[in-house]
Amino acid sequence: MGSVTGGVMLATLGWRWVFWASVPFSLAAAAVGWLVIPQTADRGCDRRFDWRGAMLLMPALTMLLMLISLSHAWGPTSPAIIGSAVAAVVLLSMLIRQERRAPAPLIDLDLFRIPAFASGILAIVLSYAMLYGMFVLMSFAMVRGYHHSPLAAGLRLAIIPATLGIVAPFSGALYERLGVRTVLLSGMAVCVAGLILLSTALTGMADRVHIVTISLAVFGSGLGMFIAPNNSAIMSAAPRVRRGEAGGLLSLMQVFGTSVGVAGASAVLSWRLAALTGIGDRTLAAREEAVLGGVKDGLLLLAAFAVVAGLTSVLRAPPRTPALKAAA
Repeated sequence: MGSVTGGVMLATLGWRWVFWASVPFSLAAAAVGWLVIPQTADRGCDRRFDWRGAMLLMPALTMLLMLISLSHAWGPTSPAIIGSAVAAVVLLSMLIRQERRAPAPLIDLDLFRIPAFASGILAIVLSYAMLYGMFVLMSFAMVRGYHHSPLAAGLRLAIIPATLGIVAPFSGALYERLGVRTVLLSGMAVCVAGLILLSTALTGMADRVHIVTISLAVFGSGLGMFIAPNNSAIMSAAPRVRRGEAGGLLSLMQVFGTSVGVAGASAVLSWRLAALTGIGDRTLAAREEAVLGGVKDGLLLLAAFAVVAGLTSVLRAPPRTPALKAAA
């Protein structure tokens, strides 16, 4: 699992190898994809790649993430933040304009006219933000708050993907039996319960660590109930002829949600550490109580994400066919 592998690399090789380790896998995936994936034979001559949309999408998302993650460090009224905000608005406006005009757009904006699809996309962004925001916050809690080694912290955090993977296959049966709204709302309710339990357990005392582990398992179980059914509901809401575009957009929003979670959790933790310690956002110089207090404040952000994601399940209409084929 990623958290365990990352803990091993941090403990033995150093933090830079966390980035270098992905290089050979990326190159291997590109080579295998080039050799194995067949080319589309019946593509029309007008189906060209939307290069303009791609060139606008990347900087637009980058500007948004900079606003989230660096507003505290740079200051909300700093020229850099104001410039990033203006750039984000301009780039997003240009992107929308380009996608409306392109004969084969990179992002099919018409899909967002479908309420069930749009609400599902919002929910997938928030659910992945919760998952990776939790990884960021609890990494600091375990290493700086409880003084665990990176390997020990990675092993403890592995309970989240483990329980997510165990629960996800059963969520399909619940989806077919209870319906999408009930399962998704229940999944987010379980996540909120896990967050509340975790917040009460983060005392810094060693005898409460087992409750922290149980809380992480509850949180992972809730995401396991939510992510796979939500993915399936998104694909079911899209017209059959646009399933390819919907799948690509789903993958993009998963990555974007990951970035939002990391940036948002880091920003809240930095902000609260500066407020609690008065020495800035440096975790090495912060007391254990301050680090755990900042983590608890970050959990409030994740709880807000869970509430909004749960509300999307109440507002959406049930899909036409409850076939669970989009895995987490």
